[in-house]
Amino acid sequence: MGFLSNEQKNDFSNTNYPILSLTGDKDGLSTPNKISETKHLLSKNTKIVKLKGANNAQFGLYGEQIGDNKATISPEEQQKQMVQRLNEQIK
Repeated sequence: MGFLSNEQKNDFSNTNYPILSLTGDKDGLSTPNKISETKHLLSKNTKIVKLKGANNAQFGLYGEQIGDNKATISPEEQQKQMVQRLNEQIK
């Protein structure tokens, strides 16, 4: 059995898995360019949703990160929007 590269381990392009990819318009780490560069690895059944005012750090509530932008919504509002989008996806 061979080893898979990191890209192969994260390659869902040949699947039909429903994937919800959440990003924030204030996200300084998962930038639109980075998302565009890796979009080919996602399944054809992927929905990418950008949350207005959301940054990277507030997705996991793990504090400020170098290179991230300041969120313009509260952590509670970002979490609320994340749950709402997830609930919409699983209906």
